[in-house]
Amino acid sequence: MLNDRQNRLINILKEREEWITGKKLSNILKVTDRTIRSDIEFINEQASIQLIKSNIRKGYRIINQDVYFYLYKKEEVKIPQTSISRCIYIIRKLLIERKEVNLVSLQSKIYVSEHSIKRDLCRIRKMLEQYSGLKLIHRFGYIYLQGDEINKRKLCKDLIISKVQKNLLNLNQLSVFFKLFNLIEIKDILICTCEKYNYSIHEEMIPSLILQIGINIQRMIQGNYINSNILQDKLNRRIEYEISSTFYKSISKKINIKVKDIEIEALALMISNKGLSNCGANELVSIKEKFINTMDIVTEVLEEVYEVFNIDIRWDNYLINSLKMQLHRIIERKNNNVELENQNISNIRFENPHIFEVGLYIVEFWAKKLSIYIPYSEAEIISLYIGVSSGWAKNRVKYRAVAIVPYNQMFSKVYVEKILHIFKNYIDIVEILHYFEENSIYQIKPDLILTTTPFIHNLPIEMVVIKLFSDLDVNMSICKILNKLEINNFRVEFNLNIRKRIYKEYYYESIELSTPDEIIEYMCDKLYVDNKVNSKFKELVLNREKICATSITNTFAIPHTLGFLGEETIISVAQLKRPIKWGGFYIKFVILVVINKFEKQLIKILFDWISYLINNPNKMELLCESCSYDEFINKVKV
Repeated sequence: MLNDRQNRLINILKEREEWITGKKLSNILKVTDRTIRSDIEFINEQASIQLIKSNIRKGYRIINQDVYFYLYKKEEVKIPQTSISRCIYIIRKLLIERKEVNLVSLQSKIYVSEHSIKRDLCRIRKMLEQYSGLKLIHRFGYIYLQGDEINKRKLCKDLIISKVQKNLLNLNQLSVFFKLFNLIEIKDILICTCEKYNYSIHEEMIPSLILQIGINIQRMIQGNYINSNILQDKLNRRIEYEISSTFYKSISKKINIKVKDIEIEALALMISNKGLSNCGANELVSIKEKFINTMDIVTEVLEEVYEVFNIDIRWDNYLINSLKMQLHRIIERKNNNVELENQNISNIRFENPHIFEVGLYIVEFWAKKLSIYIPYSEAEIISLYIGVSSGWAKNRVKYRAVAIVPYNQMFSKVYVEKILHIFKNYIDIVEILHYFEENSIYQIKPDLILTTTPFIHNLPIEMVVIKLFSDLDVNMSICKILNKLEINNFRVEFNLNIRKRIYKEYYYESIELSTPDEIIEYMCDKLYVDNKVNSKFKELVLNREKICATSITNTFAIPHTLGFLGEETIISVAQLKRPIKWGGFYIKFVILVVINKFEKQLIKILFDWISYLINNPNKMELLCESCSYDEFINKVKV
């Protein structure tokens, strides 16, 4: 922190915007020339770069206005009030400072005791454990951050992400962390460079990539460079290297920085993991010194999905190409020892657990096929592709509708086309009639009646009256009925197929175990003793749990095997005497699922129930209350 005299010195240089001798400065500030030299040396040290340039003949002048505005424009300094905020403050200071930080000076700045500082340092060391090689060194009253530059940059990125939280997509919000340059201009230069090479970056990856580039540039301005060889020898012959090199040449014209070759290579690697190069056109890709055909592997896994989940997404070309490209990126990351960053792009794991389970199955299939580890975060991305797949939509059960249109054939056609334009994935219009006749309609057995003219009838069939010239009415009316049909259909299917599979002998009113593994073993062992599952079932459930926890919200967990397939469909339920930590949640009851391989259609019904519980927290809380089997069965009815 600068004192008043040093701040005044900076303001004088800023106002003059020209060279001024040390003698004039000493006269203005009423100090010696030596004090002026010491102050300027200290100011430049605080800036981590040269803010004030000196010349024996001319004197001194500010050479970097951006640094001035960032570091030395008078602003109220907020003092961290909590232990965690102090830790973040100290870490940021350690990342900014090129030398050690004096603990006595630090203590005086944040107004805490020596004891509090020591506790904060212990907490910081704990926080640094997840960053390989990063250590907090305390020596002779000073602290500094020891470790490689890559992990320091990762730490920088995590600090910023924790600050912006869910605002990561807002580039303007990110730009406030970079006062030495304009982050939006950096983004524009990158996009222009990629366009020059006809290279596409995944739009959803741009915020993360731009943030990392901003950190890289800021660290280089401060004189911090990557110092380890992390890249393949052949990388400099790829298009990503050319893009990175051209990009940094453009940046160097705007910002006075020296860019080393390894920084160009590091950016090339980042781009290759977030972009869409021409590699996708080639179905052959190398891994572990052998070539594999990605098209073959994608085709094979979609056949597996059809067999296990009874979901046919084999014919969606968009999905196939997306999965092929994603597999390319997974392999490329493996070849370059790069981990997929957590983008927080979706809550699909909780919003649609059915789709996520399919995505997870695909990832695990690939992992076994290629003999590599693939993190479940890849499954979240794949689940998004599956969720928007036309093939997924075609697997929906469509509702059969009869259209009553008292007009000529031309009007009838327009009417039907209007409805199907919006609801083709949800409705099949099986018959178009110009009048209502009860017996005829009854024989067709439709799920709903669509009519342009209201009328009264006695059939237990939902009817929607639609105005020909009101799109809003069409959407609202049909959506309401479809939602009602969905709920009714789910209710019937659940009560007929799932509810009755919750057997009394596998219902545990109150068990007292302390870990997820203990609970899983307890419930699986009972099924095994009764010959309901084979000897491998417990291991498969535990293995699925290791991939990612099956806990959903702070209420329940649903352990299972990938694919859920067993010899008999059984739902085992355990009420816990007290909540336990399961993944990132504290859960109160457990639903262990076994689904017969000949009843694969029950998987969707089961997950519809899970989604129903997630969206009905009162219902979920009701099920958490310890009770007898009969009471639970009554409460579980939807």
